[in-house]
Formats: sequence, structure tokens, C-alpha cells
Amino acid sequence: MSDGTLRIGSRTPVADLPAWVTPEVVRGGFATGRASAGGPLLPHETDRLTDFARALTPEGQAELCTLLDSGEYRADLPEEAALLVPAWLVRQEDFDAAEALLGEIGPFADRLRFLPTPDPTKPNGLLWRQTVGDASATLARRAPNPRVAAMNEALTVWNPFADELLELWLDSYEDIRIGARIDAAWRARAEALVARYAELSATHTLTTKHRNPRHNLAVLFRCTAMFVRREAIGLRDRRLLEHTIEAMVAKRGRPGSPRHTALRAAQSAQAARPTFHDAWRQMLFFLSLSGGADAFVAARWDDAPPALYIALKGLERVVRGGSVDESRRLLGWTVGPHWMWR
Repeated sequence: MSDGTLRIGSRTPVADLPAWVTPEVVRGGFATGRASAGGPLLPHETDRLTDFARALTPEGQAELCTLLDSGEYRADLPEEAALLVPAWLVRQEDFDAAEALLGEIGPFADRLRFLPTPDPTKPNGLLWRQTVGDASATLARRAPNPRVAAMNEALTVWNPFADELLELWLDSYEDIRIGARIDAAWRARAEALVARYAELSATHTLTTKHRNPRHNLAVLFRCTAMFVRREAIGLRDRRLLEHTIEAMVAKRGRPGSPRHTALRAAQSAQAARPTFHDAWRQMLFFLSLSGGADAFVAARWDDAPPALYIALKGLERVVRGGSVDESRRLLGWTVGPHWMWR
């Protein structure tokens, strides 16, 4: 990233590879700088079509057409089907398109795999068919992912509760002195929050981070309970409390601020739809096929979360003929903090 080899957040994250090349991505979603279709030659590449040049000969084209007609091949990456396409185009006498495609992929023939893997178990026309009852039974047997469920619980239950505690303590500040403005109303709010914590702890047990003594929520709650019991907070706990409040405000923004509101909206969307960006892309795809984009953007979206509203207005601008560069793009990657979280 420091020398420009990788550009995280770009549609072309690897500097020397075009947008159509599938980058190798490791756990966490990070591009390594290598192409997925790269690496050493595989056995099927050396057995028959040994190189890119041979694939362009009449013999090579005949072998590709035979493979195409039989359907007995497997393409695990889009690049692996690349040479089948010009073979089909030539057969359709679309020579210009075939030449253009070969000109595009040719410079990468020494680095990337453009041939599919022969696979006799994949005959042409293979169809997977299942009744609605079988599909429903399969889905019913699929248990929820406990890690996703814990994440959603943290986003929808414990994060909002932590925000309430944070706002409570921010209301106690006076001249940057914590706890300087605590009255009966403040204590009444704290007693209600203490009761809610007990209720939430009993009913929401998927995540346990809030029970970690050094977790932000645990620090806020422990000090809140001590004030409710009118116990003195020692210097160490006071400093830890102040540090926790400052860290939470720096990371999430003050409750009620535009930045905090956008963050909560993004987190709520993530909890409701863990693949939020994928859902957005699928929606755009189907709108482009149905021709219903005009009606969609004409709808009122006043009740949409602020961050999503921005994306919807950007979509409306593009549908009306505006430039996509002038609109907010709802992408999964970004350089710096994502605009939905600001």
C-alpha cells in the first residue's frame, strides 16, 4: 500500500492488473497483489493446449469448439473461460469482437490462465432441480451462524445500550470534570439503566464482551453502578472512565451528532443485511434489467436511514443523467473511513 502496488478501495486494487482480472484475496478481504488466475501451469494446460499461441491455431480452435460443445469443462474463475469466448465468436463470424477480446487478454497470456479445466462430470445442459418442499426442508435444517448472531446482538442491543450510558456520562461533565453535574434526575436515569442492564444480560447472552472488565461498556456500567450505590470511585477507575469516554467519542462521535447517527444507521443496516453492499449491487442489477429505475427513484425515501438516503439520492442523480463521479458510491471498500460511518 505504501509504494502504490496495492490501492485499497479502488476498483483496480493491483497497480499492474486491469479491472477484469480477479485479484487473489486472503482472509479479511485483502488483495495480495497477485492474480487468482496466475501461478504455475496446471496439468490440463500442459496436456493439450500448451500455450496461448496454440489456442489461436485452427487445431487449437477446433479443440476449444469441441470442449465448448460438450460442456465437459469447469471454469472456477472468469479468466478460465476467456479463450472459449473468441472461439464461439469466430464460429458466429463476429471476427472484430473476437480480435478485440484477444487483443485485450493477449498481453497477459504469459501470466494468467485463460483455459478451462476439462471435466467429464460437467456435461452440457446439466440442470440442478429440487422441489420447493425439499428446498424448504434444507433451509429449515440450517442452523443460524452463532458468530453472525453474536455480531447482530452486539450491533442491535449492546451498542445502543453503550450509547445510552455514554450519553449519561457526557451529561455529567462540567468544565471537563467528570461527575461534576450529578443530581437526582441523573441518578434516576442511572438506576433505570442499571435495571435494564440486568434485564439485557439475562436475555441476550450470545456475546460476552460487555462482561470483560476492560471493555468500554463494562467500564461505563461498573462506574454507573458505583455512583448509584454512592460508592467513591478511585483515581484509577476515574482515569479509566475518562479514557473510555474520550475513546468512544473519538471513535463513534457524540450521541446525536451526524457522524454518530450515520454510524448507527450503517450498523443497523449491517445487522439487518450482513451483505448490505452485495444487496445494493443486486438491486441495481435487477433495476437495470427491469427498466423500473425511474419508478424506483421517484419513490419517497424520507424515512430511509441518513446514510442510505445519500446513496439513494446518488442513484437518482445517475438515473436522471448525472455523472456517477458526482454521486456517493456505495462500495464495500474505501480509502480511509467509509462515508457511511462519518
